[in-house]
Amino acid sequence: MTASSGSAECAVYSYKDGSSVECLREHVKEALRLLKDAKNSNAVKYGERAFSSTVKTSYYSTLKYALIMHDFGKTYFSRMFGGRDRITFTGHEIISAWIVEKLGQRFWKELKVAFDPLLFSVLLHHHAMDIESRIDYFINNKYNANKVIIPSEDFRGFFEELRDLEEIRPIEEAFYKLDEAKERISVVAMAESMKEELKSFHWHLTSDPQSDSKMDHLRYLALFGLVVLDNVAASMRIKTKDSVRSVFQLSMEQTYRTYFGSTQLTAPQL
Repeated sequence: MTASSGSAECAVYSYKDGSSVECLREHVKEALRLLKDAKNSNAVKYGERAFSSTVKTSYYSTLKYALIMHDFGKTYFSRMFGGRDRITFTGHEIISAWIVEKLGQRFWKELKVAFDPLLFSVLLHHHAMDIESRIDYFINNKYNANKVIIPSEDFRGFFEELRDLEEIRPIEEAFYKLDEAKERISVVAMAESMKEELKSFHWHLTSDPQSDSKMDHLRYLALFGLVVLDNVAASMRIKTKDSVRSVFQLSMEQTYRTYFGSTQLTAPQL
């Protein structure tokens, strides 16, 4: 997708590299379309059973809001570096997870969203890129972050970018009711907060003898769905006759077809 397909200027970028530009609204809408197409797939049906029986919430709703929220942090990068020809978004998931955590469990449950799997999936949706080092980008001042105190109004671009989505209004209303939204927000404080969340997740998954295996299962289901849908939606940006998709992108597309495709797989004949 180039020049954002001729659409209006991006309030928040999903991708920007020279003339190749994608607005966040385009990426999110494509990901939501993929999820909607997968509503009757084996993966979503299995997830619905697991989520409804364990935490009385919806896998589909959890994935939907994970897709809406996972790139919230790109608002910061678009504000700070939007004038550049190329933007990298290293660590955007930290800010995204911060807002998910601040909105709180009660808010998400009212939307039939499982809070813990949502936070886990958003924080770790780039886990293969070493989340700890990405957090340390902020804490160690790689973005000059110790001088960055963000006015909460700077996040208004996210809500404007996704204004067409009916789901965005309750999120916006809840955000501006937060105490943090009435202050200037430290990027380093966000990163330090999410580092503690990461330590907590790591403890529960690897060392806690009382860890709830059912909740671990839901966390990974949410992460699996978000990673697949996010990456397949992103691959649509470069899916032109002149582009060559990577092996990883092709594998994500195959994973989507296998687990989230509308064609139901049958057991092999033995």
